[in-house]
Amino acid sequence: MDDVLSSSRFVSTLPGAEVSSKDIRKLKGLQWLNDEVITFYSIMINLRSRLAEASPEGMGDMKKVYSFTSFFYAKFAAAGHAGVKTW
Repeated sequence: MDDVLSSSRFVSTLPGAEVSSKDIRKLKGLQWLNDEVITFYSIMINLRSRLAEASPEGMGDMKKVYSFTSFFYAKFAAAGHAGVKTW
């Protein structure tokens, strides 16, 4: 695992988000997370919820969730409802 994370080429993608090995290395130890890691995790949560909801087995023990990006609150605080109503 350390070999993969030490590579500068490692990238993981989801629709709307991407993290590099540099971003993932921030999860190790006591480092500050960046917005790419937080956004990636948020999108992963949303994707899992949508996939579980659409599956023939249903949600099972999973709860339906939606997570906003790390930029949502800043935009909401600056522009109010009008700034985020299409999110």
